[in-house]
Amino acid sequence: MLKGMLGLAAVCALPIPMSAAAEPATLRSIADRKGLKFGSAVDPELLDKPDYAKLITDQCDLIAPRNALKWNAVEKSPGKFSFGDADRTVAFAQKYGLEVRGHTLVWYDSPDWVKRLPSPAAVTEAVAQHIATTVGRYKGRIASWDVVNEPFEYDQAVLRKTVFLDQLGEKYMDFAFKAARAADPAAELILNETHLYDSGPVYTAKRQAVIALIDRLQSRNVPIDGVGIQGHIRPGHDTIDREGFGGFCKDLKTRGLKTLITELDASCRFADRLPQFTPAEYALPFGELIDIAEANGRLSSVVVWGLSPFGLKPNETPGPNKACKYRINLFDDALKPLPSFDAVAQALSGGA
Repeated sequence: MLKGMLGLAAVCALPIPMSAAAEPATLRSIADRKGLKFGSAVDPELLDKPDYAKLITDQCDLIAPRNALKWNAVEKSPGKFSFGDADRTVAFAQKYGLEVRGHTLVWYDSPDWVKRLPSPAAVTEAVAQHIATTVGRYKGRIASWDVVNEPFEYDQAVLRKTVFLDQLGEKYMDFAFKAARAADPAAELILNETHLYDSGPVYTAKRQAVIALIDRLQSRNVPIDGVGIQGHIRPGHDTIDREGFGGFCKDLKTRGLKTLITELDASCRFADRLPQFTPAEYALPFGELIDIAEANGRLSSVVVWGLSPFGLKPNETPGPNKACKYRINLFDDALKPLPSFDAVAQALSGGA
């Protein structure tokens, strides 16, 4: 069980901004008052559904295509680009005055043809063309990019073995960030990583390894603006290290880097370890993660990995725990707010 879970009742008893007036405050309006941006990952096929689209435009300052900008989506074959779903998403954002985060440019889960590239020259050429084409297409329309995604192993403090690391070494990241800066000098460039808030010696070491990597990148004048903290919390598996994660956010701040929470949700995969698990149990850690980042770092935005499972098929087997059918978001599949909504609202207002 996550640290502080026993304090859930106290958190939920706090006054939530959304209930303070006849017209409920939105996460967007609460975040705006703090100078933050609030957003969600979106799936383009749902943006034409009026109720879902209204939820997005009411609650969000920004959106991030969940899959539509990944290498596997836009360049399945060498040099053959397809941006249909990404274009739909960006057009929706422009229509409603929302910012867009680009997710993601260089990631280990790339097309098979990329994984088979035989030489440093071939990898360099592929990365250069992919970034120039993708970032260049949306220059001035996508405000922030996850340039390098998950360069470390999930639960280890080591760089992930990929074709990029194998062929170019660590400096594949230098090349990717510099290529993105050249393609859109005004875009915010982010290194996005997972499991940086967990407790335990492995995650302490991983935070230290990320900071050491940042120091090397900055020493080589790599144009990095911040670090994205993926928030895929795993019920029954993860505990949040308040001191360790807070110190990590401070370390980023001292280096002039922003902290972004980029993919906040909770997985059902481990929920069967908590026999009485309900979505209410994740109210506290959702808010806690935001609270720690804001108190200690330069938190600039919070993006949930989907406001609701509306319209989506369950993507994980819940096992014996039938209370967890989807990833836990802020609204249920009927677009009704969950306790996690209240906790995020409270954290964004500075009261978690």
